[in-house]
This record gives sequence, structure tokens and C-alpha cells, in this order.
Amino acid sequence: MNAAIAYPPRLRRIALLTDRFVVGGGAEHIYQIARGMPEVEFGIFADGGDDTGRFENLLNVQLFRGGYAPQEVLGFKPDLIHVHHLRPLTRLFLNPLRRYRMPVYFTAHGMHIHQYEFLKGPLNMLKHRLR
Repeated sequence: MNAAIAYPPRLRRIALLTDRFVVGGGAEHIYQIARGMPEVEFGIFADGGDDTGRFENLLNVQLFRGGYAPQEVLGFKPDLIHVHHLRPLTRLFLNPLRRYRMPVYFTAHGMHIHQYEFLKGPLNMLKHRLR
């Protein structure tokens, strides 16, 4: 008997939350994701910055320059939220977005663990586990 395999529904809309539209690793990573998945519609949410030119050429991208307020992100109706910096992540868990049942992914851009080399004890152990 052949049992059908249940796959998760196809992602059609992804909200990408970043700190700001600035030149750097996070913005470049977001651009590569959107460019590499032309069949998916992306809403890119950032709180300021002016490095948006390259995104404007992607037909599958909507830019939201006013931040990552819950009503804006939920208004986009994403199937998935991908957070790219710590500030949007902390806001995400301090606001109503966490009440909704949708996957949230986090990529730690701009977190330089080596700056905490001086830490001793449990914090030092945590630092090494995060590497």
C-alpha cells in the first residue's frame, strides 16, 4: 500500500526583517535570498537606512522602510518570518507576532562572539557553545 507523503505547504510569501538597509553582510544575504528565489514573494522590513537600490530591481520584493511593526508584518500575510538581526528578533518576541502560528527563523548577522573573550565562568561556556 502506497501511503502519500505529507509535505509542508509551499512557501509563497516570506517576511524578511532586518535592522536597517545598510551596506553589509545582512543586507547582502537578504538580497541573495530574494534574488535566488524568484517564485517567492518577499516583504523586506527595515527600520531606516538607504541601501535599497539593488532590491528595487527584483520583481518579487516589496520594501517596507518604516520598521517591523506587527501590523505591517502581519499585513503582508507571510507564510514564514526570517529575522536577520537581534533588534528585530527582540521586538518580535515583545509584540503580538509571537501569538500567531507561523515559523520564525533567526540568522545572527552582526553578532561577533569573539568580542566576549574576556568573559569567565558560565558566560564563557555559553560563548563557546554558540560558536
